[in-house]
Amino acid sequence: MFSDPKIFFSWLLITLIFYWFSKIENRPIIILISSVLILFILFPGASLIALSLGLITFFYGKLKQSQKKKLLKYFIFATIFPLVFFRFFDQNYNIFLHFGVTFLTLRCISLIIDSYVENKKLSFIASLNYITFFPLFSAGPIENNKIFSNKNFHI
Repeated sequence: MFSDPKIFFSWLLITLIFYWFSKIENRPIIILISSVLILFILFPGASLIALSLGLITFFYGKLKQSQKKKLLKYFIFATIFPLVFFRFFDQNYNIFLHFGVTFLTLRCISLIIDSYVENKKLSFIASLNYITFFPLFSAGPIENNKIFSNKNFHI
């Protein structure tokens, strides 16, 4: 769908218009909807994985610090599981999907570790925005959540 630059820039313009003319507290939701939509259009499977990894990360962030210490390795394993599944059991090998799942996995692990170290609780919208933010998803790099949230959305 986005092979035509006109369509891509139209999508970008519509997103920016909604972003700038919305209330500040609604901007993270607009960015999330836009990022998940573009991810779903390009890689439908990756968007479902991103949502499930976002749920895992969100639930870990809601734990108490004493529970986080005990459950850290289990949540990291749950985050790595989709990557292992796609690496070994995917019959329709798509190199871009594999890179995307790897990127999502590393961003989730980064967020889980940040939540553990800083004892930070994130909202579901904030964790999904960090994981699926499309410009970073398409260009990289894996960025610290503290830098990301301070710089972008006032999360």
